[in-house]
Amino acid sequence: EGTDGGAAAEVEALQAEKASLVRQLAEVHSQLAETEEDAIREMRLLEEARDQLKAQAEAHWKEARALEAEKEAFEQEAVKEVSHLQLQLEQLQAAGAGRTEAE
Repeated sequence: EGTDGGAAAEVEALQAEKASLVRQLAEVHSQLAETEEDAIREMRLLEEARDQLKAQAEAHWKEARALEAEKEAFEQEAVKEVSHLQLQLEQLQAAGAGRTEAE
């Protein structure tokens, strides 16, 4: 019976060790699941941030293009205005020169 008692104690010890390992494994699985959920949440947040930055970049690009077009239109208008004023000046100078010749 000494060996049966020893074997029973060894079986009991092994079962206790097995139960401990099962609990540890369950804890590791739980932690892994939490880590995976955290990673998924972080990935979603990063994707949202990326989408927002992309939308902002597109809006800034469109605004820059609109400002560039506005600038070009302004420059063209300024060139026309300068040409018009130059023509008027030349006409006034010609009229002034004509007056001095007539006098």
